[in-house]
Amino acid sequence: MTAAPVRAAGAVIVAAHGHVHRCPACGGALAGREEALACAGCGAAWPLEGGIARFASARSAGNGPPGFDASYFDLLARVEDEQFWFVGRRAVILDGLRRFVPDLSARPLYDVGCGPGGLLAYLAAHGVPIAGACDAHMEGLVLARRRLDVPLAHVDNDGPPPLARGQKMLGMFDVLEHIDDDEGTLRWAADVLEPGGIFVATVPARLIDDFDLVLAGQLVAVAATFALAAATTFTLGLRRYTSGSVWTRA
Repeated sequence: MTAAPVRAAGAVIVAAHGHVHRCPACGGALAGREEALACAGCGAAWPLEGGIARFASARSAGNGPPGFDASYFDLLARVEDEQFWFVGRRAVILDGLRRFVPDLSARPLYDVGCGPGGLLAYLAAHGVPIAGACDAHMEGLVLARRRLDVPLAHVDNDGPPPLARGQKMLGMFDVLEHIDDDEGTLRWAADVLEPGGIFVATVPARLIDDFDLVLAGQLVAVAATFALAAATTFTLGLRRYTSGSVWTRA
């Protein structure tokens, strides 16, 4: 069953952009109407398409994180409410948020790298407030707009998104491994979060040795050969992590 979308008036979405986003050119405050956001500082204008702010520059438009094939977004949107890996993953994320964020209802989540929005729609349907989201692929954002009426932004893939400081909670779900400078990204997250703000992420695990890799490969091959092949085709990142390497970077 598809998660119910969040509903809000278009004017509310436009106004909400000013709360979560800043001008990519100068960092100034943004305000606007249905068709564009304007910077109060430098006067730059950023088009809005269906409530999606087009912040991405011409040089990166249409390009996304390394190793990700955007042509699979449509397939992803069709299967993520039913396929076991996505269903289990979203349940684990929701459980973690409920366990470790006691004031969850007061911490709107901004998702960096939202894709087609399936995870956010699920979290929203289960009571998690959503502040907004961004992605380097317009294809994913168009699909996310069908599920979510929150501020969405199309952003460059070679730097952090233009977020306002004071975010209460940031999410990066299977995104960090696609970014060249993952340590710099974590420093950026700490900078835009409010004091005591929460950063939540999921990353692919690096198996300890060749024996573990062979064993895991055999088990996965038996359980879901097609799912593994499809996932590695369109979501292959730059690295994997151990718990120690994540803490070292943070």
